[in-house]
This record gives sequence, C-alpha cells and structure tokens, in this order.
Amino acid sequence: MAFLDGKGGFTGSLGNLSAYQPKGSDRIILRTKGGADKKRIKLHPNFARVRSNNAEFGSCSKMAGHLRGQLHPFVNMVDHNLNAAFSALNKTIQLLDTTKPPGQRSICYSQHRYLLVNYAFNRRHGFDTVLRYPLQAVLNREQASARLMIPTLQPGIHLHFPWQLPYYRLIVHFFELCDIVHDGRYYAVQAARHAVGYCPYFTSDWLPVTANLPGEELVW
Repeated sequence: MAFLDGKGGFTGSLGNLSAYQPKGSDRIILRTKGGADKKRIKLHPNFARVRSNNAEFGSCSKMAGHLRGQLHPFVNMVDHNLNAAFSALNKTIQLLDTTKPPGQRSICYSQHRYLLVNYAFNRRHGFDTVLRYPLQAVLNREQASARLMIPTLQPGIHLHFPWQLPYYRLIVHFFELCDIVHDGRYYAVQAARHAVGYCPYFTSDWLPVTANLPGEELVW
C-alpha cells in the first residue's frame, strides 16, 4: 500500500491502481487491484478461513451501518470515520463470543452494552467537556421506556462551547439497539424485544450562547 502526498493526487481507479481518501485524513491511499477471483474464494476449500473472515467482517459492517442509522441526529457532530470505528468496536464484541465457531460469532450489545458508555462522537471535543453536568437517565428495559431529567443549564457553568457560534441547542434520542446473530446460513439483525417503534428525538429550541437552557423532563 502506498500514499500520495495530495499534490496532484487522485482518487478512483487508474489501470491496476485504486486510490481513495479516508474520512478524517488528509492522505490519499493508493493500492493495487488483484487477488483470487470471487468464484474461487466462494467455493474452494483452501479459502474456507477467508470465507469465515469475510462473513464476520460483513456482519461488523452491517451492524455498524445499523448503529449509525440509529444515531442519525448526531452524525453532523462526528469528526472521524464513524462506520470504521463502529466496525472495530463490533469486532471487539464479536471476539467475546466463545459459544460459536469463527464465521458464525454474534455481536451481542445486549451483553456488552457497557462498551458504548461515554462513546465520543467528537474526539476533539468530548461530550463531558461541553456539557459539564452529569445527566441521569432512568431506563426500564422490560417496558422499553426511558425518563431523563434535564435541569436548567447555564452557559459558562454547565455548558462550555469550544466553537465560536452564536446559537446552540440540545438533542436527545432514545432507541433500542439489537444484536446481530448467525442463523445457520446468514447474519441477521435480531428483531427488537419490544415494539418500541419510531421514537422522535427531542430537540430544544435554538438559544443564544449566553442564554440558559430551560429544565425539562423527557419521557419515552
């Protein structure tokens, strides 16, 4: 794999070369095309391990897309490749499954949801550096409900804005995250345990950066 310095570089395909620029990087990655053909990888016994690796990689990518889709209200705040980060996290969870063989291991957030606690969507400005007040949510997993108390938040005390912008607002979203398991043939996202349905996310009014955010109780 080679890297272009960006001076007169390109992205896309050129002959036997393929170039692309990852999100959050100023470098262009250059690599050659090639490898075994798809039919040989799909059927030949020598590629059994490759097929199992591909199946697990595909499940990690599928789960990353599912999770990213649930977090759509916040993607504009992300400063890194969210799909790649979630795929890596999914692989970590997948390796914790010791009940199934490689190629069929599950990604069970129901067992390892703690790995998402305090996940940083923006790595330069963490959530707790902007909102310096510990918000506590009360969850009822049996009833698929949630309650969040938001106190009155004051800029300069509870809120610290690293950006030079005139307005701000608060967005809160509640959703149920499912596992992805192998059914003997394919990987599939499991159906939700509860009929949560679509939960509209809460969005406060746009407020001047000097104005307090009014307290509110949110219930889903």
